[in-house]
Parts: sequence; structure tokens; C-alpha cells
Amino acid sequence: MKYIKCIVCYAMFGLLILITNACKKDFLDAIPDRARAIPTTLADLRALLDNSSIISKLAGYGMPEMSTDDYYVNLNNWTALSRTEQKNMYTWAADIYGNFEGIDDWNAPYQRILYCNLVLERLKAVTQPYDVQEFNDIKGSALFIRAWSFWELYNCFGALYDPSTWETELGVPLRLTSDITLPTTRSTVRETLTQIENDMKESADLLQGLPRVKTRPSKAAALAFLSRFYLFMENYPQSEKTASESLALQSDLLDYAPLSTSLNYSFGLFNKEVIFHTSMSIYAILNATRLNVSKELHLLYKGDDLRKELFFKASDGDFKYKGSYNGSAAFFTGLAVDEVWLNKAEALAQQGKLQDAIETFKQFAKFRFKKEQDIPASKDDLLAYLRDERRRELVFRGIRWMDLKRYNRHSDTQIVLERFIDGKNYTLAPRSRRYVFPIPNEVVRITGIAQNER
Repeated sequence: MKYIKCIVCYAMFGLLILITNACKKDFLDAIPDRARAIPTTLADLRALLDNSSIISKLAGYGMPEMSTDDYYVNLNNWTALSRTEQKNMYTWAADIYGNFEGIDDWNAPYQRILYCNLVLERLKAVTQPYDVQEFNDIKGSALFIRAWSFWELYNCFGALYDPSTWETELGVPLRLTSDITLPTTRSTVRETLTQIENDMKESADLLQGLPRVKTRPSKAAALAFLSRFYLFMENYPQSEKTASESLALQSDLLDYAPLSTSLNYSFGLFNKEVIFHTSMSIYAILNATRLNVSKELHLLYKGDDLRKELFFKASDGDFKYKGSYNGSAAFFTGLAVDEVWLNKAEALAQQGKLQDAIETFKQFAKFRFKKEQDIPASKDDLLAYLRDERRRELVFRGIRWMDLKRYNRHSDTQIVLERFIDGKNYTLAPRSRRYVFPIPNEVVRITGIAQNER
């Protein structure tokens, strides 16, 4: 459809405007038929949100994943790597970008947010008769994707969450309109997280229980996200509640026992555990030929753990990853049932509901181990076990960075990250400001918004 092409151009242009705070009338003058460039029906708006190259092929999560402790690169691959900004993210450098621009983790979410704002605004102009369920599902989808995108931005560029400082520390710019002439300002952490929560809660009320296709949001997905969000916020009763509500809609787990360990990639695309499918672009440093699984991580998988051979394959003394739910080398970064089971188990344990937590975990574990597991009975030991389990199960899904930040809030669960490369030792201390990435230099230069301290 011709209007789709025009809107795509407008979205790309709008993204540029978001970054530059400038507006060029000539662009709109170049559109030959403005009426056809504006979506006016529910089908038009659904088509915008179904643009998989923008919505479900998410470029984000790259920076957090490049910075985690779940992998390493050897010296030969390090030397051959031409992307300086990726080397800087790997070593937690103060200056990441240098002269490099075009930061996907900033640009891609704001492009999606622009799409969502356009859809939400145009919905107000849709007139009767229309399908109310479809109207609500489109609105819920736009709110879901906007919240998802703001969450991604916050986890890269927002200050570390601390309830004692979140009213003054800076989050990210909250673009809630498609008006590209508005100035760019940073919201507080509280404002950012509140917007994410409100958008996602509203989407959960509007969306259908399960989607027609797994690249579309659903009520199950919104509730699964909220269980993750509340776990991060340490609101354990709400994390338990939303996890339970999501599992009431979709709870089936893959039985790993009969799966083949000889395949190049162990899992199929859109398998039955997937609730909402997104994938991450393949970055050079995370390419399957360069990435080696952390030896410390690999040792966490015991002999009766079915994931050990399904997730990894040996290669010249190292281990490569083959366990993506994307069914390819690209990392799956969406929502899946396994995460929700683990969210619920931890939320229960954090509240002291230890027997319920153990039973919840056992329901999950029978699909991952060859025999029944001995689960620790004390709260501290059980939580430590569940932290390791999250790392084992959710590896390379864009979740580890979030988990590290929440573990580092407490002295007894803090983790120091270390890299050894080319004769040098690099460390990232708990609660370091380098857990927050710098905003792209060109954005700061043109908009004047505050840069993150590193």
C-alpha cells in the first residue's frame, strides 16, 4: 500500500527530527498525495504495527548483551574486530562511541515509539462502524510496544533504579506524541518507570488473551512483561500476581528430554514456550564465530542438566551458543513461558513463601533435568539457587544486564565483572555508573539534554 511507504519515510524522518529537533517543510511537500499517506482505518493501523522490520526485529539489547559476563572473545577475534565501539562496550570504557554515530539501541526504540504514537493518535479519528475488539487490540498493542521500547531505552540509558533517588535521577525522554517539533527533555527515573508501568497495565486490560501470531502482543505477554518489571522493582507480590495471571493464559513448557542435541540450532522459531517473539540484530562481537560462552557460566550446568548439550556445542576447547528460541544465530529477546515460571518462583521465595516457591520451580524443572532436583530449603540458599537458574535458563536473552543491576542493589548479592584481554584486566564494580550507557554524542550536542556520567 502506498500510504505504508509514505509512513515509513515519515517515521524515519521523524526519528531524525527527534534526534535533531529540526523540522523541514520540504519533506511533506514531497509527498504527492497526503490523504493517502495518512492511515485512516483499523486495517491501516494494524498494518503499521505488523511491520516486522520495525516492530519485532528489534535492534536493541545489543549494548547490554555486549557488556554482560556470559561470554568472552579470544585474542585473535579481538584483534580482528574492527568495531571500536563494540570493543569499548566489552571493556566498559568511559568513552564508548568516539566518532561513531547511528546507535541502534537509541534509534530503533524511538522509531517504534513514533509508530505507536501515530497509531494511538489516529485511533481517536477512527469513526463507526468498527470492530471494538480489534480497536482495543490495536490500541493495546501500541501501548505494549511503546512501553517495551521505553523499557529497553531505560535499561540502556536511564540512571540505576534506587527508590531513594528516583525522583531526581534522570531516566529517558518520554515521547508521548508524534509531534516532532516538541523539544527533547529527559524525564526522571520515577516518571520513566511509571509511564512504562501505566502503558503496560492498560495494554493488559485491552489485549486479547493470546495473539493470532507470536509477533503480536497479547494479554499473556503484557502480564509476563509486568512480572519481569515488578521483579526488577522488587515488588514481589505484584510480580507473583502477574506471573500467575500470565501462566493462567499460557503455561506449557517444552520437554527438553526428547529434543535432538545434534542440530545446529536446538529450538524452532515460534515454539510453544514463546509468548511474544522479538529478536536482536547480530552484532559483530556477538557473532557465533567470535562469541565463546563464559567458562564460569558453562560450569553452572551439571551433568543431568538437559540444557548443557541443547544450548552449547564444543568448538576447539571453547563452547558456542546454539540455544536461541529464534531458531538461528540471532538471539531471542522476547517473552517466553520459562521466564515467567522463574519470575513466579523467585517472587514467592522473596516473600518467604518457600514451599510454594519450591513447588513452582519443580513444575518448571521437570522439563529441564534428567532427574528430580534437590532444591535448597532455606530462603538464602533457595534465592541463590534461583539466581543461578535464571542465568542458566535465560542466557543471551537480554535479561542478564537487568538482573545484574538488581542484584547489585544489595551488598550480599553484588557481583564484580572482570575481563582479561590482550594482557589487560578490566573490571566493572557493582553500582558503577558504567552500568548506564552514554546517550549518543550527536543527540546530546543538538538537543542539549544532560549526558550520563561515566
